[in-house]
Amino acid sequence: MLGVNEVTITRWSNEKENPLPILEKGRGSRASKYDPQALVEWRINRILPAVEKEASVVDFQKERARHEKAKADAQELKNDIEMSRVSDVIVIAEVLASIGSQIVSILNAIPANIKNRVPKLTNSEIEIIKREIVKAQNAAADIGEAYKESEE
Repeated sequence: MLGVNEVTITRWSNEKENPLPILEKGRGSRASKYDPQALVEWRINRILPAVEKEASVVDFQKERARHEKAKADAQELKNDIEMSRVSDVIVIAEVLASIGSQIVSILNAIPANIKNRVPKLTNSEIEIIKREIVKAQNAAADIGEAYKESEE
């Protein structure tokens, strides 16, 4: 998270002035626990004087605003998932496959239904209807393939 090794973390934790903030100090093989927000703020406050020499405070404010926006976006996505306003791709794909199967069944039954209702139709006219239905089925299949490709 801080982009440094364990030796640096230990050194920062043991500093007399402004040590690394620790929620719970680890003992033995148990690792210490840290508050991520406190760590980020501590690290920012630690490097801020050096950064201010190289860049303006406005740049820091922009970066902080970008960071806050990213946090807000992540929270919004989490809320959307919890409120079922977004779904996993797998669930959507299963629903689309189920609907596709139902559509195929309905489309396959159309020629026979038309022949029963309009017995005067010739076999060649029924074949024309079947060809048009196949075009519709192919278009529906293309939508499924396009969806799969867009997810890759």
